[in-house]
Amino acid sequence: IEKPVVVQEKIHHIEKEEIQPVIYREREQLEVKQVTQNLHETQIGATQVQQRTLPAEVRAPLVEKSAPITENIVTPSLQVDATLKTTQVHAPIVNETIKKTVIEEVQPVLERDVVTSTLIQETKPVYEKVVEAPHLSKETTTARDL
Repeated sequence: IEKPVVVQEKIHHIEKEEIQPVIYREREQLEVKQVTQNLHETQIGATQVQQRTLPAEVRAPLVEKSAPITENIVTPSLQVDATLKTTQVHAPIVNETIKKTVIEEVQPVLERDVVTSTLIQETKPVYEKVVEAPHLSKETTTARDL
């Protein structure tokens, strides 16, 4: 006699929970830029003029000699400063929302040059006698019958 198969079942419940965290990050950044602004100013004051007369001077006679006259040559010039270049590369920000507040503080600095001048005008009488070099001229005429 064969008996029917008796089934003894054990049910093992396996529950697996997978959690994927998603982070929504909001980052607030405060950036303060302090800028020093250099300014330059030159002030030129009024020129004061003082006039005086000095005692007269009597000089010995001058004998003029011929000398070549030199040319007054002034060459043009140009000065160019080198260009200063600055490059700043920022790293990328991934999966973040950035709320950036920039505060820029500008501090002007004024460099002032004050120029005042005094002009003293003096008159000095000079008495000279110039003896010029003799001028020689040669002339040839054609012969004539008398």
